[in-house]
Amino acid sequence: MKGSGFSVLLSSLLVCLVLQGCASDSSRQTSGPSQSLDAFKADRPQAGELLRQHPGLEEWLRDAWGSSIEGYHIQWSNEKPTHGPGADTAMLPEDRLMVIHISDKYAPPDQLVALCFETCNAQAHSRFEALCSKASSGAISRGEFVEAVGQVEYGAVLRVKDCIPRLLPLLSNQVSAAILYRSLLEVPTDFEAYKEWSRSHSENYRLSDELAGRQYDELRKASSKQ
Repeated sequence: MKGSGFSVLLSSLLVCLVLQGCASDSSRQTSGPSQSLDAFKADRPQAGELLRQHPGLEEWLRDAWGSSIEGYHIQWSNEKPTHGPGADTAMLPEDRLMVIHISDKYAPPDQLVALCFETCNAQAHSRFEALCSKASSGAISRGEFVEAVGQVEYGAVLRVKDCIPRLLPLLSNQVSAAILYRSLLEVPTDFEAYKEWSRSHSENYRLSDELAGRQYDELRKASSKQ
């Protein structure tokens, strides 16, 4: 990977949100959204302590995780990300769960940035489902689908860019050690500018486009067999 662009978190988003799979035992160990956030704090004590120092961010997460997203709830798993090295969100329809995984290789502030990002991903589920439905029916082209996925992803980035500096203000020495946090502060607030910025920082924006393109092809192929 070249540089440290925030798009490192984007490369596996679409597949993770439409994934049909079975939860592991560890994904089912917690009994509710609030307790699941407590499980994150226990599993990642340094990030948990940082979260306790910023109660506004903890409240934001508890509100998000405590709300139903089209019948689904967000839950934490301490397992490694399944579809990427950094973070992902796996859909578990049989349990009505969206299970978030965050790499323990991230610095504690970056674990919280990634946690917020994946939370915003989960909340955008209906927008991704709508795009997948249009792709399946052929209502949008492959290029339109890829562009629209990028715009939804960018919306999640902007939401995190808005809340993290307010709810997780860090000292300069903490910022210097947090790659995702630093990159987040640099994210342009224009989509076209963001695409160019992402491409200059990382290969992951291109990979994300390719992933969305493959997803489109799979949806069209599945639709043609029906």
